[in-house]
Amino acid sequence: MRIFGLFLIFLGAVIVLSLLGVLEMSVGRFFAWVFAIVFAYTGLSALFRKGFPRGLVSLVLSVILVTVGLGYYSLGFWETIAIIIGTGFIELGLFALGFGRRPWVRWIAGGPFFGGGTRKTIEESLDDIKRLNVTVEGENVILRVKSCPDKLYRVVYTGNPHVYFDRQEDTGNLVMRLEGIPFISKNEVDLSLNESVEISFDVSMDVSSIKMDLEKLKISSLFLEGDVTDLKIRLPRYNSTVVIGSDVSNIELEIPNDVGVRAVVSDSVGWKEMKGFESREGVYYTKNWDTASFKVDLKIESDVSRIRIKIK
Repeated sequence: MRIFGLFLIFLGAVIVLSLLGVLEMSVGRFFAWVFAIVFAYTGLSALFRKGFPRGLVSLVLSVILVTVGLGYYSLGFWETIAIIIGTGFIELGLFALGFGRRPWVRWIAGGPFFGGGTRKTIEESLDDIKRLNVTVEGENVILRVKSCPDKLYRVVYTGNPHVYFDRQEDTGNLVMRLEGIPFISKNEVDLSLNESVEISFDVSMDVSSIKMDLEKLKISSLFLEGDVTDLKIRLPRYNSTVVIGSDVSNIELEIPNDVGVRAVVSDSVGWKEMKGFESREGVYYTKNWDTASFKVDLKIESDVSRIRIKIK
């Protein structure tokens, strides 16, 4: 994850080419290039992760800004707003025709103005399930995760999430696709998972708030990816692997006293605070690593983020 580094290289190249006279660069054109690369990244990221027509608005904005940056065309404020609105209608129309996996149109149909504001519950009994695979995907979501003793899982939500579950012998597979409307509303989801089953957790969420209390859960692995995210996790009291990939985010981790952590943190992290750790050849260890009852292997790859890890 070197997006921030590539972004700096691009800006530096634009400045140098401008000073050498290769590019004619005014302040307006400079910022046109800056936002063009930002919108191109977000648009392509949405397109490849979630499929067409995701990212259409961002990609159209990027193309428009490139033409402005090259001096081929200039747009006024209201013309730009009109293009954004028009492209947004096209994207919504494509969703309504069945393109894409998680249409805003469905959210609107089940949203707060049409009864979606009521908290609803989906749950599944434990039966003979011994292992649970959980996959969560989404954008603009407030997600809270905790333990529960009586059900395999319980989902309490507002909005219109898509929840799928199937069993294969003694293994359950839970898939959740969540989405709110950018700048307007976030879906709120409370996910409770059983304390007695072993859980594999895979989360991919952008522009979201995620709070996980995993202390009582048997989390064997957690893979979490999300950009522009507020992330707070209390690590499990269980032998586990935790991998976090998140750009431009706030990451706060709590470690139970009897859990040892071995952490590999990327050098590109903007700011980090790791109290109670010692460094051994570039790898961070909690002081109780050798004698801990439970051990967590932690890997964090992040750009332009704030990371705080504390033992509590």
